[in-house]
Amino acid sequence: MAAIRRIAVCDSHDISRNGIVAIVNGAAGLHARPVSLEDIMRLDSRTHSCDVVMFDLANADERLLVRSVGRIRRARPDLRLVLVTAHRVGHFLSAALDNGVHGCVLKGEDGNELLHALEIVSGGETYVSPGATDAVLAQRRAVRGRRLGAAGREVQLTRREYQVMCQIARGLRTRDIARSLNLSVKTIEKHRTSLRSKVGARSVASITAYAIAHAGLDPMELMRPARRAQERR
Repeated sequence: MAAIRRIAVCDSHDISRNGIVAIVNGAAGLHARPVSLEDIMRLDSRTHSCDVVMFDLANADERLLVRSVGRIRRARPDLRLVLVTAHRVGHFLSAALDNGVHGCVLKGEDGNELLHALEIVSGGETYVSPGATDAVLAQRRAVRGRRLGAAGREVQLTRREYQVMCQIARGLRTRDIARSLNLSVKTIEKHRTSLRSKVGARSVASITAYAIAHAGLDPMELMRPARRAQERR
């Protein structure tokens, strides 16, 4: 029998917290319990067995977010972190991803997004839901539009790097990209490393933003194809 993944849910609003706990506990192989961020950071005994923390902050305070994530990562570097938030603010979501959060989901999206995020994040990858992606990409396009001039647009990608970039932007994981291109996982990882170096991207969101801003990919083309592929299996 597969091990049960244990999820800590940290949210100051009862309705949101209880709703997330109910959605997660309704899925096989998952067990959620409400805790506080303070419990996580002081290594409370109730949080020792948790694999993932799903959390939100009362307001879109980037400095508080960075401090909180930093404290959690120092106390529990093994934990995977998912921000489940009502704050549709590009700078806030980007700060979360850039400072160690492994997934972002907006409250108000389909409850299945929570479960999909848990699956992806628990597997070691990063996941940004469609609603959060829109906000992040809008902010990152603006930033890249200011920072990347002609030199940025002259980046030369190999055919394989371009293919890998497109697959990453569509939400595919490394092993899925390897399968779709009939290459080894090690080869895909090598292309990912080269791609990150060439475009100056540190995260999946950054690579996606680059693909849209400088490689001509249509944001609408990127909506959930990886999710649909998984649902067909």
